[in-house]
Amino acid sequence: MSDPTFPKHFDGKRFYNQDTREALGFLDALRWKLSTRPESSPSFISDVQQSIPPGHIEGSGMRITLVNHSTVLLQQQGINILTDPIWSERASPLSWIGPRRRRKPGVVIEDVPHIHAVLLSHNHYDHLDLPTLRSLAAREDSTFVVPTGCARLLRTQHIEPAHELDWGNHCHCQASPSTACWRCTSQAAVFTRRTSPPRAPCADYRAIRRHQSDRNCVVPARQGWTRKPYKSSQ
Repeated sequence: MSDPTFPKHFDGKRFYNQDTREALGFLDALRWKLSTRPESSPSFISDVQQSIPPGHIEGSGMRITLVNHSTVLLQQQGINILTDPIWSERASPLSWIGPRRRRKPGVVIEDVPHIHAVLLSHNHYDHLDLPTLRSLAAREDSTFVVPTGCARLLRTQHIEPAHELDWGNHCHCQASPSTACWRCTSQAAVFTRRTSPPRAPCADYRAIRRHQSDRNCVVPARQGWTRKPYKSSQ
């Protein structure tokens, strides 16, 4: 019998999807690595023209700046939102080994304007980059919106405030002339098309404009692997 305190897509240990096949696991990934060869590619590509975003955008217009990978700066109605920020040289727990950056970020981190909210989609190293998050938390008063299970990691690094959202939850951001206020509200999870490892759900955030506020919803997104090699990919 399921515990009524957990959403229907969570059994107390792992998130799951009853209607689709299980995601590939470690042996599948190992078999793929041993049976394929990566295509040759340059170690670094110098084709990025870095830009300096404005401090804010007023009115109904929206400015979208692609920084790199999944790092995107969204600016609208005085609100600045940053998604999955990573400015590190490597997407790895170690600074000397792991996948290395092949292009410069589109914006130097010192030129990033005041960030009202940082949205994290999941806990992979190329999306949840602790050195970058620590830098953002230290320099300004930003709110960090994360999927279920990720806030504890951020709090151990003194990256706060961190608000967790489950699938189907949403939060609103309303801007005044001088500040932005985040209000996280919870509603019943209505998305089930996703399977995830324990305490490491992956979610996509979609910014939906509604009148004078931004609504950010957590929706399922199938993803694989975690920050730890012994946890299976789901």
